[in-house]
Amino acid sequence: MDGSSSSNHASHTENIMVGKNNEFEIIRKMLIQHLSKQREVVSIQGMGGIGKTTLARRVYEYPSTVSHFDRRLWVVVSQHHNKRQMLLGLLGSKDNVNNSSDEDLALQLYQSLKGQRYLVVMDDVWSRESWNDVNTCFPDDINGSRVLLTTRIAEVATCIGSNNYFSHQMHLLDESESWELFHKKACKSHGVEFERIGRQIVEKCKGLPLTIVVIAGLFSKLNTLYEWKNTANALISSSTSSLDDEECWRIISLSYSHLPHNLKVCFIYLGVFPEDYKINANNLARLWAAEGLVKAFKNESVEVVAKR
Repeated sequence: MDGSSSSNHASHTENIMVGKNNEFEIIRKMLIQHLSKQREVVSIQGMGGIGKTTLARRVYEYPSTVSHFDRRLWVVVSQHHNKRQMLLGLLGSKDNVNNSSDEDLALQLYQSLKGQRYLVVMDDVWSRESWNDVNTCFPDDINGSRVLLTTRIAEVATCIGSNNYFSHQMHLLDESESWELFHKKACKSHGVEFERIGRQIVEKCKGLPLTIVVIAGLFSKLNTLYEWKNTANALISSSTSSLDDEECWRIISLSYSHLPHNLKVCFIYLGVFPEDYKINANNLARLWAAEGLVKAFKNESVEVVAKR
C-alpha cells in the first residue's frame, strides 16, 4: 500500500539509468534484504548531477520495494529546508492543517507510521539540522523500516551515522558507460564522423551523468555535421581538465545558449517558482500566455502553442 500522495514526486521512471546496476543492487539489498529489523538509515552520497535522485527513484519504485513496504513517503528537502514544509510533504496532504502546529504535524506523521513497515526517502539533504527536524517522527517498531537519504555533502552522510546506518558513495560513469548514455539521449546514428565528435564531447563531461544528459539533449536537436562540429568546438575549446562546479555550470549553460529567444524567455520565467516546486504544466502554459510570452501561430491558439 502506498499511503501518501507525496510518492507522486518520485513518479519519473522514464529516467535512463546507465552503469548503475551494481549501485542499484547495493541500495535495494540494504533496504529490503538486510537482516536487521531495526529502523535503519541508508544514504546515497555524491556530487550534484551524479544521479543520486534518479537512483533513489528507481529503487523507490522497483516492484519488490513497493511490495515490501506498507508505506512509502518521499520528500524533497533542499538547501534551505523548512521543517513545516517537510512535514506537510511527508503527510501528503494540506487539508485541515492551517491551525496545526509543527508539533501537531510531527505527531500526526509519527502516528501514521506507527506499526507500519515504511520507507521514507529524504531527497537532497544539505544539513544535519534538516534530519534532526524530522528524525523523531520515524518510529522504530523493529519491523525493518528504512529511511533513505540523498546528499551531496559528505559531512551530512557521516554525521547522521549510527549503529543502524549505511552510506553509499556514488561513482562517476566510465568511458563506455558515458558513451552509452550520450548515445541513448542524443539518438544519433549518422555515421563515424558524428560518433567521433560525440566521443570527444563525452570525454569532456568527465563521467558526470547530468552533464552528459544535458549536452546529449542539445546535440539531439542538431542535424548536420557542420552544427555538431561548431558546437563541439565551442565546448571543447574552453573546457578545463577538471570538473568543478563552474565547469559543470558552463557546460549546462551551453544548452540554454542554444535555445531560440522565445524559449529562453519561457525558461527564465520558471524562476518565479520556488526551488523544487512542482509546476503544473497546464497552469504554466496559461501563465506564459497571460504574460505575452507565447504568441498564436498560424491556425493554433496561444494555449495550444504554449502547451506544445
